[in-house]
Amino acid sequence: MKKEIKIMLPFYKIIYPILFLGFLAVFRGIADTREIGVTLDPMMAALSAIFMADTYLIEIREERWEIFALYTLDKKIMMIYKRIAVQFIYLFLLAALGYFLFFIQNPSRGVWEEEVKMYFEYLFAVSISIIFFGLTAVVIANWFQNIWCGIGIMLIIWLILNSTFGADFLGKYNIFAYVFRSYENGIGVGWIPGKVIGIIVVSLVAFGILPQTMKRKRRN
Repeated sequence: MKKEIKIMLPFYKIIYPILFLGFLAVFRGIADTREIGVTLDPMMAALSAIFMADTYLIEIREERWEIFALYTLDKKIMMIYKRIAVQFIYLFLLAALGYFLFFIQNPSRGVWEEEVKMYFEYLFAVSISIIFFGLTAVVIANWFQNIWCGIGIMLIIWLILNSTFGADFLGKYNIFAYVFRSYENGIGVGWIPGKVIGIIVVSLVAFGILPQTMKRKRRN
């Protein structure tokens, strides 16, 4: 695992997500703590697509492909799973800590019990968004053997889902239903079906589609 951490978390990849969250906390104005989660959920999703797209193809960029190609398929798949886990944990911890950066704006707060509940709901929601967009970006990049295809296609999907059209068309089945819920009328859990679908898609992609993309030979 130490090797995967070293490969997937170079200094620049450690720093730019922190700067991104700091920028959001300073310049994305909020008036209420209920706005923090709905701000960070889609932003962390977009960040994860950019952050994780090179999980497999970094071997080509760093000119280690000839050695990596000698490994058995099972070993390569396990290595990619570990790399995805390393990046997911890092982004999830940033999302968990980044939530509190918004308190520098001194937003209005509810009672303690409500704040704790909102925070844990946010952690559940953002964890699924991170792995959904990050993992899918990896698979698309692998399929096209191009990191920018993985990032670009996932950002297009992000724009569609994180829009009024996505909210109206998919409703509670949108992975961003958490963002579009009417928190003025209570927190509620009507957004959970979208996250459940996200978990199902992640499972299918991780254990079905991802291994298939790794069987394809690299184009010269």
